[in-house]
Amino acid sequence: MKRLKFNNRREITTFLFIGVIFLSLNTTAQDTIYLKSKEPVIIVKIIEVNPSNLKYKKYSNIDGPTYTIEKDKIEKVIYKNGEVERYTSLPINNKRIERQISLDLMPGSKIFLTYSLTEGEDNVNENDATQMLKSYIEGKTRCVIVNSIDEADFMIELRVIKTAMAKRSAKIVIKHLLTDKIVFETKWVRGSSNAFYGYSCSRAAIGKIVKKYLLKNYPSIER
Repeated sequence: MKRLKFNNRREITTFLFIGVIFLSLNTTAQDTIYLKSKEPVIIVKIIEVNPSNLKYKKYSNIDGPTYTIEKDKIEKVIYKNGEVERYTSLPINNKRIERQISLDLMPGSKIFLTYSLTEGEDNVNENDATQMLKSYIEGKTRCVIVNSIDEADFMIELRVIKTAMAKRSAKIVIKHLLTDKIVFETKWVRGSSNAFYGYSCSRAAIGKIVKKYLLKNYPSIER
């Protein structure tokens, strides 16, 4: 194997710095699935989270086929942002999960929130945006936010992008988990910095979605 030669300490430092960045990017750009069977971990990009399974692409072949794995085979998933989702308490004997039959949001409907990145756009911080949506739903509606998709009747997918220095655009998609159908979807809603929303453009866009679209479409859930 050919050895690398460096002429001075500065070249060595530069090489090590580039190597650290490369390793960091590789580490943070992937999701990791740990199996209950204790088989080797699977390095992937999670594509879709469903009530009973996950869909993913192998990290070594992102443009390749999409795979499906049942949740009852998974011990935990560590996402690229460091978030850990554990499945050790999931039923493994095909126990039926009771979900709301109606396709309409109603008081008491259980909602799981998720955030999706929009390719080719400047996305905002997903944790901050999700917390904003959570606070609006808990404060303005009589629905219930749950921490696991397996407890939920609906999943709300949020997207928020930066469109200008003081403007953000957001949209939501609501999926009925029992039927796996999209029951509600907004267009991109723009929010601008102003005092009413604490000078947060993201909060303004998300607030408009909840107040002007979600509550208008499902008036019975308004608190």
